[in-house]
Amino acid sequence: MRRAGARTIVALRSSCVDRSSTVQCFADDGPAPPAERDGFVIRTVHVGPAQHVQYELTPLGRSLLDLLEAARAWAEAHLHEVIEAREAASPAGRTS
Repeated sequence: MRRAGARTIVALRSSCVDRSSTVQCFADDGPAPPAERDGFVIRTVHVGPAQHVQYELTPLGRSLLDLLEAARAWAEAHLHEVIEAREAASPAGRTS
């Protein structure tokens, strides 16, 4: 995972576009996401012909980057084990 601004939150909204060190979201008129409410991101609304909303990590949000990177690395290293466990637990994967 790269540590460039708000790129780590691009999954917050499906209509988001990664732009440099921020994330821009279009036609966003819903409630603030929990990440904004809890102080992890700053949301800036840009009004005009190309109205969009921009999200940027706060210092509190950036303080999570090392933890998120560790979780990503763990998931990558153990993904095969999780898949095997799911397959073994599924009705098709059971032998008895």
